[in-house]
Amino acid sequence: PDLDPVNVQALPAEQSKDFSQQVKQNARLRQQAKLQAPRPFFPISGQLRALPGVPSPFFQQQVAALPQIPQQQQQQPQQVPAETYGPPEQEEEQPQQQPEQEETPGTTVQPLDNDDDAAAEDEYEDDAGRTVVAISNGFSGQYYILSPDNTLQRVVYSATQTDEDRLVNGFSAQLKYAPVEPIRGPVYTYNEQGQLCACLTKFHGKTMEPAPQKKGLSDEERLKLAAQLDKDLDAFINSLEKKRYTEGWPEDRWEEEMAKHPFFMNRSPEPGEELSPLMEGLQQLKYDPLENTEQELADTYKEDGKFYMQHRKFRMAVLSYTEALRYKVGDAEYKAILYNNRSAANYLLKNYRTSLQDAQKALQLKPDYDKARWRAAQCALALDRFELCIELCDAFLQTNPTDASAIELRKVCVARKQKQQRDERKAAQKVREREAQLQRTCDELRKRAVKFEEPDALTDEQKLRPRLAPLEDFMVSADTDGVLHWPAVFCYPEFHTTDFQQQLSEDTRMDQVLDLLFEEPLECDRQRTYQTSTVAVYYENRILGKAYPVNVTKTIQQIVAEKTFMVFQGTLTFYVVVKGSSHEDSFLNQTRIPLKREF
Repeated sequence: PDLDPVNVQALPAEQSKDFSQQVKQNARLRQQAKLQAPRPFFPISGQLRALPGVPSPFFQQQVAALPQIPQQQQQQPQQVPAETYGPPEQEEEQPQQQPEQEETPGTTVQPLDNDDDAAAEDEYEDDAGRTVVAISNGFSGQYYILSPDNTLQRVVYSATQTDEDRLVNGFSAQLKYAPVEPIRGPVYTYNEQGQLCACLTKFHGKTMEPAPQKKGLSDEERLKLAAQLDKDLDAFINSLEKKRYTEGWPEDRWEEEMAKHPFFMNRSPEPGEELSPLMEGLQQLKYDPLENTEQELADTYKEDGKFYMQHRKFRMAVLSYTEALRYKVGDAEYKAILYNNRSAANYLLKNYRTSLQDAQKALQLKPDYDKARWRAAQCALALDRFELCIELCDAFLQTNPTDASAIELRKVCVARKQKQQRDERKAAQKVREREAQLQRTCDELRKRAVKFEEPDALTDEQKLRPRLAPLEDFMVSADTDGVLHWPAVFCYPEFHTTDFQQQLSEDTRMDQVLDLLFEEPLECDRQRTYQTSTVAVYYENRILGKAYPVNVTKTIQQIVAEKTFMVFQGTLTFYVVVKGSSHEDSFLNQTRIPLKREF
């Protein structure tokens, strides 16, 4: 209870059970506190650590710079664990005689039996700016703790009054927390060794330094300050987020919004386009069935169709006339006009079949409707229905015999009809000739007993047509003399290239074909080894899986007539290699899998 609040030593709670031992312990602690150098406490992260003594001149610095601590006054920090409200328990030490220390304003060491405690007082400031006097034998006091959340707390302690209180409480001092206001005095920063690092405010003894008196500004300084304040205010206003203009049309889209307004819009809305609320309201008034009769709605859609036709919005016009036809109003002539108008819109969209149907419906409702008849004639000509076009033109000329457009349309129709008939006759003639040629070719193939890999090749024209792109338009054919002309392929295994003969006459000998092929040397034959006399020609039988040599002195007809020669996909295939070369051996010795066991 008699401990100096700056040099508090924690008492173990177990010792409080034995009153006599605690009294002796308190006496020893008091004696030790007088003899040993004072150890001030400094809060770190909400805890108190025992730190070496800090000379008080450090707290009287006028600037925040780090002062130079004399070497003789620095002490090594004591490596002790952190305690919450006091220093750790330490082993009891024997009192030692300490040398007299020079008296400082912050700490004063007095003999144990000195009664003049007023000379050893240390003065501090509380949160209200009042002076707190802490003496070596004081019974109460306070100190501050800076928590990790930067909250400053005040610890108020007071000694127990009786031994019974000590026994009940089990500790030597009562510690109380109390929140305080922001620090008004100086704030000091220490490092981990307890050395002063910085002083954030100036402090002289017990009171704060009075604020310096502001000197008045001159006129020039006042004007300069006003200009600077105006500049800062403008910069601050410009840095703020600008409030957009929300009343009326946006400034950046006012032209677009004006174009949506019914009074200023220069185009009609597209199908599916989102309409402005004002436009929707006007449309509801215009097309609302509760506000208009069916006849009025039909007239409205009819006028809309006329408007769209004038502005070449033909699809919108078709939709408008279609909506008008939905209402069962008006007489036959009224509906005939709607059908004719929709026919005109479809005609301009090149929907000729639909346009012809609408025109014919208009003629059914109004037989003397010349506009609908004229539209129907135009559609019939566009659809190549010449008989109907001539009939409609004749009917139109009966009421309008001098109409030049109708006369010209009929002439064009007659000419195109004659041309169509002529083309049909030519096409029919070509079909007959092609069928006759195909029949003649098949007869010659049967006469020569040509063998095909496809069993139904002579009955299916597609099986006789070559599949290779350069030959697909040159199917085997027989001329009027009965001579067959074959599409043929000559392959060069050494170079992996081919030559094509689109119409190879069967009367031509193989050596003549080779002379024609090698008349110009092959691009890949740099050594000019491919000559008629130096090459060998083979063909393959895929059914037997074998290669057979070709006698170059034979004609194509004789080669095709051989028992082992077979035609695949209507094409003759031959392989050309140099005699006695490795490529010939490789070609002959390659593995071939037969498609069938026997021919």
